[in-house]
Amino acid sequence: MKIKGFIFVYICLGIQFFNLPVFAEDVISGIGETSNSDLEISRITSLSVDKALAIAVSYNREIIELEEDLPFVIKECEDLSNDLANNPDTYYSIKTQIADLKNTIDNYDLSVQKNKDILRYDITKLFISIVNAQREIELQEKNLSIMKKELDAAQIKKDKGILSESEFNDKNTEYIKKFNDVENKKIDLNNLYIDLNKAIGIDLSEKYSIELDFNYTEIENVDIDEKVKSEIDSNFDIMKQKQSLEVSEYEYSNYNENTSYISKISKENDIRGQLRDIKESEVNFSDSVNKVYKNILSRENDDDKYNEELIYKQKELDVLNLKYSMGKATLIELDKKSFEIEELQNKILENRFEHYLLVAKFQNSNLIDR
Repeated sequence: MKIKGFIFVYICLGIQFFNLPVFAEDVISGIGETSNSDLEISRITSLSVDKALAIAVSYNREIIELEEDLPFVIKECEDLSNDLANNPDTYYSIKTQIADLKNTIDNYDLSVQKNKDILRYDITKLFISIVNAQREIELQEKNLSIMKKELDAAQIKKDKGILSESEFNDKNTEYIKKFNDVENKKIDLNNLYIDLNKAIGIDLSEKYSIELDFNYTEIENVDIDEKVKSEIDSNFDIMKQKQSLEVSEYEYSNYNENTSYISKISKENDIRGQLRDIKESEVNFSDSVNKVYKNILSRENDDDKYNEELIYKQKELDVLNLKYSMGKATLIELDKKSFEIEELQNKILENRFEHYLLVAKFQNSNLIDR
């Protein structure tokens, strides 16, 4: 495993929030691992992925419903099992219901974990989107500053008759368009805050920062065929399909001479359909794993390419600085070259963020189709 340079370990952004919806009541009333008093939501000054996940778990409806339903599922399973013990010749449908209920109970922890895995991924992705959006706005505002200097210089040239009215208007239009683009990006950023609010259930009208820790590490060499085989066996959704098939086969095995011909044929067709669905799911899963792996390798290749380009641009800046010291380059030229470097650095960071998300999917079969 090779850990490359240009590693961003900690990013903290100050966020100015606007009048956004409040979901605090949902956190207070939710049943989860972390209580509202423990989290002290009203006094949060910074938010990490772990803290956001803890709040989101207490707010998440699917997890809450799983927790609330479990006692009833256990009780129903116990009651049906007692009925079966007292009446061994009970019709096979009771046995099938018990098998289904036992699967639900056995899958409880995995179901909760899958929801948590998805929540963590979605929150991390939102954090990354916010970081990327904030950095892009800051970068484009620097670009606007450069464009404004060029526009001021163009105004002087126009006043002196060196630049035509039409040429000046073109530059002015370009500046206005870029300014509006930045304003639209700010609106998009505000919408990301709203999405974060919906995902975790915090009153985002408060001011706080977000913390995002990550390391860029190239993935180890992988035998992708072996990876697919092992992940198929542990994939929760495919496992549930196979459990459902087992229940159907168990039900069919309990049919007897009193079972109607139509019921038998219907169940046989059902079983064949389930087998086809499982095969299709396994093929789709395999394709997804391969696609994610190829995308990871592509991002790593891009990283190498971008870093080579960055070295070249930094050398160009060094040459330009030398020319500037000799009076053979302007300050605007220096600013534009520095902006190119910052733009490329931002592209490297965005690429590494995407790599980070892809690796998270590759390492967790619950996320492979996110």
